[in-house]
Amino acid sequence: MVMYKKWWPDLLRHIGDEDPWADQRVVVAEVRSYEDAWVPGGRALWSALVPKDIMDKIGPDLWGFHHEPESSGPHPGESAAGAYSPEFWISHWSDTFGKIKAEPLVLRWSSNNRTVMVLDPGFTMTYGLVPRTIAGGETYWDDVETPEPNIAVVDPPSVYRDFRTTGGRTVVSRDHVQDYLTLRNVFLVQVYYETRSGPVDAAAEPLMVDDQFELEQDDRHISVSRDHDGTVIAQVWGARVIAGPGELPVTSDPLEAQGLLWPGSASPLTRQQARRLRPGERKAYISDEVLSDYADNEEFNVYPLSGSVSFGAQWGVGDCRRVGRDLIELDLRTLYASARPSVVRRWHGFAKSPPARTGSLAVSTSDPNVGKRAESIINSMAKLGGALQDLAAMLNLDIPVEKLIGFCPEFVEYHGWWTQQFIKQIARPFPLNIGKNTFLSRCLELDKVVNEALGKAALRRVVKALGPEDDIKEAGSLKLLDRILRLADFATTEGLNLASDRELVLGQFAAGDKVMHPPIDRLFALSDIRQIAAHRKNFVDVMPRALDRFGFEMSHAASGWGTILDAVYDQVAEDLDNAANLLHDGCS
Repeated sequence: MVMYKKWWPDLLRHIGDEDPWADQRVVVAEVRSYEDAWVPGGRALWSALVPKDIMDKIGPDLWGFHHEPESSGPHPGESAAGAYSPEFWISHWSDTFGKIKAEPLVLRWSSNNRTVMVLDPGFTMTYGLVPRTIAGGETYWDDVETPEPNIAVVDPPSVYRDFRTTGGRTVVSRDHVQDYLTLRNVFLVQVYYETRSGPVDAAAEPLMVDDQFELEQDDRHISVSRDHDGTVIAQVWGARVIAGPGELPVTSDPLEAQGLLWPGSASPLTRQQARRLRPGERKAYISDEVLSDYADNEEFNVYPLSGSVSFGAQWGVGDCRRVGRDLIELDLRTLYASARPSVVRRWHGFAKSPPARTGSLAVSTSDPNVGKRAESIINSMAKLGGALQDLAAMLNLDIPVEKLIGFCPEFVEYHGWWTQQFIKQIARPFPLNIGKNTFLSRCLELDKVVNEALGKAALRRVVKALGPEDDIKEAGSLKLLDRILRLADFATTEGLNLASDRELVLGQFAAGDKVMHPPIDRLFALSDIRQIAAHRKNFVDVMPRALDRFGFEMSHAASGWGTILDAVYDQVAEDLDNAANLLHDGCS
């Protein structure tokens, strides 16, 4: 049978062409049905962890593996106390060694036509993985400390009905599998069963005798037969060695041996060398995009004004400062000493060349970055809230400031605005080359902090207290604020006090020329962009006009929307600041 060593029937030839280890995400378990037109086809694939000494015994006799995991349950027959011990295994049988039980990487059991997959708890524990279940039922296993999401993905239970299964897979990071195999000194052996059908099989039919052909190899048993209606059915039971002990791509620490070469440095830096550095002796420059995943996870503390990050009391990246629009300068001595090796490697992946400090491209710590821009917006909101509250008090209204702007400035100042969930999202970094959809989503987040946070009910009370106005019943918060600001601007122009002279201001304003530049025109433009993002307005019709109010044209976004988003942040803060000043001047 040497001639058949690499032989496959046409219906199963794809199996011989597969290279499961070639992908960064390795399928370690799978059950599925194929939509064969003749007879439903299917696949069952599972993974065994086989110790090296057992592999040496088994040798090439891989066909001896059973094609799926077995278990002592569910619903064991034993009923006496202490008679039952739960167990999972993938068995191998040979005449020489008898039955050998190997450990499954993915546990399996079936109940009520449902097949459950559970990733080996020993594996998930080894790497500190934390499960995250989404609406579809998939379970994602994340390394939350690094952070690195989706180390493994386990599908919900598959359902068998009418000779077909809904299908399910378990996919695991190849680096983590390799690391685990090395730590455990085991081999990963995939066991599988597959059946496919079709009208013909040109490779198998010349070999068939009485409509049947059987091939037994060391690693697989193939059966091809012709059914009574002429359908060719091919089946295979087999096993294959996917990987074995080797490198430790996850747990090994290259910082101890070869070190890391940072841009701008002449040689790699090891952990031992970093310990001997003086504070501030060697700097590294990191793209602030490194903060994005941390900012999306509440378990991390991110300080956007410096770029520092911490994960509880376990590790932190400190001694940082922002440089230019999108760089973080950090001290390598501190980084190596305070962060886990995986975190150091992650930050190294975002490293950039040192920026120019002189000339036309010079950058400095005073240049605006998204953290400063976000802080400016929050400070301007707080200033506007104070001015509105002062006006309300002059009108004998007792309105808490959080009812006017959506947050309490004293509380936010005490705890840090960057710790507040609904605020900190606007401080997440973004590159200059962001696309349209990212731009829209970021404007949506900014609108929630600015426009949506304005208290419509509280602002309506202020407008009513200033004097009768018939057209405010359907007005939203922006139009109400705009009404107050126009009156304040008119009062200042006429040398009146908006609060004490409100009847005179309202009368003259109603009779006079109201045409003026809208005081919060950019806030209205932001609201329009937000409605585009929410699909309530048409992009082509609305966006050019909205951008025009920020001083841009559509052509300016050809290389990315980041510069425009920077301007949106800056001009929104400017509108808020101007609004607060208008109120202050109008009530003086």
